[in-house]
Amino acid sequence: MVPVPAIDAAMRVCVFRDNSTTRALVEAVQSLTTRAGRASDERSSSLTKREVEILRLMTDGANTKVLATQLRLSPATVRNHVQNIFEKLGVHSRLEAVAWANRPRG
Repeated sequence: MVPVPAIDAAMRVCVFRDNSTTRALVEAVQSLTTRAGRASDERSSSLTKREVEILRLMTDGANTKVLATQLRLSPATVRNHVQNIFEKLGVHSRLEAVAWANRPRG
């Protein structure tokens, strides 16, 4: 309720807002978020154990050379795994992959 100065002290003006559009928008966003979360879970389940391991090390800041040394792989093999991770997660960079790995789940 918004008080408005009036001629008659007993008179009040009430302004109401129709929030059905806002409610519909919130429900639509929640629906999209839920679907995106399910799709995100499906993408993560398609990663191999090695890809999960590489992604975990990437979140710790490991570059290709460090990954290759720690996992006893060639740098070319590491790059292939990283490219497969990008495809499966639908991302385009290591930064996006790390952000995806660190996203809040819930």
